[in-house]
Amino acid sequence: MRVAATLGRASIHGIFDTSEQSLDAAEAGFKDYSSEGLVRYDDLEAACMEPAADALFICTPNFTHFDVLQVALKSGKPIFLEKPMATSLNDATRII
Repeated sequence: MRVAATLGRASIHGIFDTSEQSLDAAEAGFKDYSSEGLVRYDDLEAACMEPAADALFICTPNFTHFDVLQVALKSGKPIFLEKPMATSLNDATRII
C-alpha cells in the first residue's frame, strides 16, 4: 500500500483480512503516509466486488495466494499478486 500510495500510482480504497490485529496494523501504518480513510471489508468477496475499486492487490501470506486469487478473479478486475505467486509447482501451474 505504501509504495502505491506514495508513488501516486494508485489510491488505496479498502482492506480485508481475517485478523482484526492485521487490519489494525495495516490501518495504523497507512496513516503514517496518507490522510485518506480506509474501508474495512467484512469478507473477501465484498472487498473484491467493491465497485469503487478499479484493481486489486493481493498481499497476503504466500500460501494463501491461490485461494484468494480464485475469489479475486471473479471480479474481472486487474490484479497485482505479490511474489512469490505460488508455493508449489501445482499452484503455479493452476494460476497460469
